[in-house]
Amino acid sequence: MLKDQDPPRRRILYIASAIAGWVIFVIEWFRISRQTAHADEIILAVVLVLSLLLIHAGTYAWIGHNKRIAASGKRGSISRYASPEFFHDSLGRPLIMGSKVHESKEILVSIDGDTKVYEPVEVPEVVLR
Repeated sequence: MLKDQDPPRRRILYIASAIAGWVIFVIEWFRISRQTAHADEIILAVVLVLSLLLIHAGTYAWIGHNKRIAASGKRGSISRYASPEFFHDSLGRPLIMGSKVHESKEILVSIDGDTKVYEPVEVPEVVLR
C-alpha cells in the first residue's frame, strides 16, 4: 500500500509495477480473447453483469432489512447468543466461585473432595522504574 511518507523512489517503483501489471493483464486478455469463441465472451459478459446486479441487489436488500430493524426500535435488543452458565465442570463436579473471582487478575483453582473451588489471589502491585 502506498503511503504519503514513502520515499519518492519507492512511490515511482510502486506505480511503475502497478502499470506494468495492468499492461500485462490487458495484453494477455486480448491474446486469450482471440482464441475463444464469440459465444463464450457473451456468456462471460452476461455472467459478470448478472453477478454485479445480484451483489448490489443483495446488498441493498440487507441494508434495507437493517434499516427496518433500526426503525422499529428493536436494534440490539434481541440476541441469539446466551451467556454460558457454569455450574459443573466437564467431569460433573460442582463449581464454587469466590465473590471476587471475576475481578481478580489471578485465580487459584483447587479441588476439595467432589467440588472445584475458584478463589481470587491477591497480587502485589509491581512498580516498574
